[in-house]
Amino acid sequence: MTRFRLLLLVLAQLFISPGLTPRVAEAAVSHCAGARVSVIHAEPAAAEAVCAAVGDALAFMAAHGFETDLAFLVEVVEEPGIPRTYGSYDRRGIRIEVLSPAACRRRGGGRLFGLELNPALYRSIVVHEVAHLVARFNGEDALRDVAGQEYIAFTVQLGTLPEPLLERVLSRYDQPAFARETEITALLHALSPEVFAVKAWRHFGQPGHGAAFYRHLLTRPSGRRPGP
Repeated sequence: MTRFRLLLLVLAQLFISPGLTPRVAEAAVSHCAGARVSVIHAEPAAAEAVCAAVGDALAFMAAHGFETDLAFLVEVVEEPGIPRTYGSYDRRGIRIEVLSPAACRRRGGGRLFGLELNPALYRSIVVHEVAHLVARFNGEDALRDVAGQEYIAFTVQLGTLPEPLLERVLSRYDQPAFARETEITALLHALSPEVFAVKAWRHFGQPGHGAAFYRHLLTRPSGRRPGP
């Protein structure tokens, strides 16, 4: 373990100790069973949804080669710290901020991937941010590009959806998988994040990709341009 990662673990343990006091008086702190993760929330249902999403994300990522024994905090908020987002993660690796279900419905017109926002899709929003944090911890030197980060976050997000819901999402898009790594760009993500997500998932599922492509993203030299 690098000194940087060890420092993150120490900071996280201090930051989310059981005696943590919420920033907002009416908020509470819950601790996710089976994980070193705490949730600041205004209602128990939000904490339950977040903890379920955390469990889904960590299980999927552990199965695909990520180190997931991490300590961090998730704060459920009504207004995002970064405008026009559902959530964000602290690049120090110790905190995630995600909108409440009600705030997500207000922000996105109540829809995600063209479907009405339901509990499973809400959990997938949390999964996306957890994936960012875990990926950054596993490859802080290699994952400096937006496209690589988003590839991981979106494939984990889609990979943890219930199968019938995943099929409904995929059926709404006819775009094929990325044909080569050079197509995985921050520009496409900025123009159409949902199309980027579907193309990434279809690429991820092809033979020779999956966990092997995650390892490639995590270990390629910093600053290296994508290959063919």
